[in-house]
Amino acid sequence: LAIPVGASFAYDLTYIGKIFPGTVIGSIDVSALTREAARLILSEKVRQIQADGFTFRAGEFSAHVPAVIRIGADGQTAKIEELVKFDIETALERAFELGRDGSVFDQINSQFIARTGELNINVPIILNREALSVINPDLLGIHNRPAESARLKISFSSNHELFPKVAITDDLPAINLDLEHALDELELNLGALFNSPIEVSVSKTPAQIERTKAEALLPEIMLLLAPQNITPVSGNQ
Repeated sequence: LAIPVGASFAYDLTYIGKIFPGTVIGSIDVSALTREAARLILSEKVRQIQADGFTFRAGEFSAHVPAVIRIGADGQTAKIEELVKFDIETALERAFELGRDGSVFDQINSQFIARTGELNINVPIILNREALSVINPDLLGIHNRPAESARLKISFSSNHELFPKVAITDDLPAINLDLEHALDELELNLGALFNSPIEVSVSKTPAQIERTKAEALLPEIMLLLAPQNITPVSGNQ
């Protein structure tokens, strides 16, 4: 790329005190804006996101996180702006430095790349992950849980018949919510100043003993529980 130094200097003078054309912060074009003008636009966009809240989805479940949310069983609340902080000043600093940092060649190269629309700066996001990881499962109505194997249930009828009733309870698979990945996606989304729904990955792990497999053993179990195979036990034993 060969650009006369004089032309670059004139370009610099045209945008003195302004961000060079082609610079985008998040999803906002801040071309040719002063730092103050860009700050106002970005602050308004952040205010809108914080007021709207954001949405998590996990399969058929969906939950909206409002501007003020409950983060504890005791009714404690917090504002989105307290849990999700947007570092606008750092983003503005980076935008303002584009085309001004480094050697003359580096500056010219950055200005050229910006004009092609290739320079996009995300707003640094600071998430209170501990608080958000607590509220997300509660809002979604889904919780991490361990697997629960199918169980053998034996009961005797009230008329003191010796032969018992046998049933096998349903097994429950383990449910695992990948909240860390969801929060990573939230951070990227908000850093780009987008506010689309965040997908929460949900995986299921089968129980060690599943009902269908346990039911195959029922004939053997019934045989073992046949009256002729049951030895009465006295109350003193």
